[in-house]
Amino acid sequence: MYNFKLVNHCWNCNKEHELNDQLAQTNVKCDCGGYVLTPSGKGLHEIKLTCNVYKFHDGENHWIAANTEQEARKLFEKDYSDDLEYTVELINNEDLHKKTIDNIEFIEEDGTKWTSLKQIVLETKHIPSVIASSVY
Repeated sequence: MYNFKLVNHCWNCNKEHELNDQLAQTNVKCDCGGYVLTPSGKGLHEIKLTCNVYKFHDGENHWIAANTEQEARKLFEKDYSDDLEYTVELINNEDLHKKTIDNIEFIEEDGTKWTSLKQIVLETKHIPSVIASSVY
């Protein structure tokens, strides 16, 4: 997997903690006194993307994973022409997890498999990158 970091949340205040060097530990506490990792090793883990996803609309839809909107715009204009009128929106975390965003589908030997934008980003090696498009 690419483009992610693992974070844990405090069970008490929900503060985010990056514990990449402490994953094998137990009994890790937050500043508020709540547990980040319990004495038995349980934690509230979350995989967070280290980049953003932007949706461009120019009559068609294009999703670009990039670190900044400027980086995404530069790639869009290079790949799809800089003289088109278009709109751009930052995709929120909830929509990244949906399995049926605008009928993005991938065909496998056993049939059609619906996937999420987050899963595509986690498998994308190079950022910025066009990760989906209604044109293809």
